[in-house]
Amino acid sequence: LTPPQAAPPPPAAVQRDAYAVKQPLAEMEALGVKGSRIAVSLKQSLSFHKGQVFTLTWDADRKSLVSAGKDGYVVTWDEDGQIAQSSLLPRHYSCAADINPISRSMVLAGIKRDAADNVDPCIFLLNQEPAGWGVSGAISRPGTKIVASVKCISKNNGNFVAACENKAEGNHLMSIYDLNNISNLSHNSPLQVYNDHTDFITCVAAHPLDGDVFFSGSRDCTVRVWDRRVQNKAVACLGGPGTTGHVQMVTCIDAFHNTLLSAGIEKVLMSWDLRNHASPVLKIPVNHGAVLKMAAAATSGPAAESGVVAVSSMKGLCVVRLQDQTVVRSTPIQGREKAAYHDLEWTPTGLWGAADDGMIDRFDVKSV
Repeated sequence: LTPPQAAPPPPAAVQRDAYAVKQPLAEMEALGVKGSRIAVSLKQSLSFHKGQVFTLTWDADRKSLVSAGKDGYVVTWDEDGQIAQSSLLPRHYSCAADINPISRSMVLAGIKRDAADNVDPCIFLLNQEPAGWGVSGAISRPGTKIVASVKCISKNNGNFVAACENKAEGNHLMSIYDLNNISNLSHNSPLQVYNDHTDFITCVAAHPLDGDVFFSGSRDCTVRVWDRRVQNKAVACLGGPGTTGHVQMVTCIDAFHNTLLSAGIEKVLMSWDLRNHASPVLKIPVNHGAVLKMAAAATSGPAAESGVVAVSSMKGLCVVRLQDQTVVRSTPIQGREKAAYHDLEWTPTGLWGAADDGMIDRFDVKSV
């Protein structure tokens, strides 16, 4: 008799890539074809929040969407648009959120709900529990007027967060925190602090290829490039008076591959090649309104000249194809014609928008 064969060894574990969501998907490749028509249609509207919804983030592991609004609630929605979990922050609301899929944690920028309350702004850390997301702790930021945005960085190498901290006395800081030691979170001081910005810092984004690099935008009309391995100063400055970049406030930024996108008050979407960022590669007028938020999705093609970008402004929602600079506006929603989106998120189920009227809308964006 032939002796039984030994079972093959299990395959080696594949290290997860926290930035895989920024890789090109088939749906986006179709949208990126020059000359093809882009159709944007409303497919679903979710209702729970009372007041503005400020932030959305996609949980790829649980295939769920997380929203947070001015009512203080943090809500998890399943794939069918049903509420899987809702929890109320005791004294804050969140204006920004991000998930680190490696550490299975989420960070929130916390702002006091009641202007008369003496509670400080803070950065919340949430971890996955059997019932869903649970608050593990918070970093209180006394002396800070507002933590405007947060973003997980260096995701494959730990649990770090970059935060936009605008101080009451007028300083505007980019801070990096190490959230790996949650037992002492309430006494956590920033690992590094940068003070290059000269006016209110509005937004932050992570570099999709280098986990140590991140970006910020500001009312000083610049986008700064930071490297957490470099102390005390930004490694690059994009835009500002006297340049071919922004000359008004930058409200939002996003990035994929070697492409950085930025937009703001001047109603123009700018696309930068991160390997040579002396000036923007593309400057595309969008929506004829000040830009509130954008969400960028990768396609194949040259850096800064390829990709699909959803853009929200005070005049509505549009989708931009970088390949031929096509701008397609969505049809206004009947009865909600003035709805504006404070956050946008591409997910496998479509494009989601967090509206100022409390609704969360899902759009189908297709090449037809």
